[in-house]
Amino acid sequence: NYSAGLIETGQFEKALAVLQAADFSKVPKAPPQSMLAYYINLCSACNEMGQKDQASAYYSKALASFAMIKNEAVKKQMKSTITVHTIEEHLRNEDYKEADKVLASFIPSTGRQTIDAEMLRAKVHIGLGEPEKAKEHLTFVIENGNKLNVVTQAKEILSSL
Repeated sequence: NYSAGLIETGQFEKALAVLQAADFSKVPKAPPQSMLAYYINLCSACNEMGQKDQASAYYSKALASFAMIKNEAVKKQMKSTITVHTIEEHLRNEDYKEADKVLASFIPSTGRQTIDAEMLRAKVHIGLGEPEKAKEHLTFVIENGNKLNVVTQAKEILSSL
């Protein structure tokens, strides 16, 4: 959770250092949901730092961890997290149409996921060459994202459009 908080506040390098120092992958018999969270945080930190190949590698490990979760209630709870990262993987690969397709069926379960979904929609529209649509989603993020780092990112992207 500490590293997730660092990521949410824009401290990506520090989050990555904390995660790599912990090297949770070496913990014997770690629960798959813990491994999923570990790899998702590594994926997020690398993605935000522009380390696309490394982010994709951690995304693959997160998918493998997700597949190992046996408890259906836990799996259901983690499904939206995997969906968000699946969309981000499509964005990393510049597959905007597929990202849009997955995003169209995504139903956020928390306020934070709603903010993430709006930011992802903005990125999809930018990738599809639809800056006016992107502006609407970026404005939503700015107005509703509170103090999250994603607000700073939305402002930067909006000013560049």
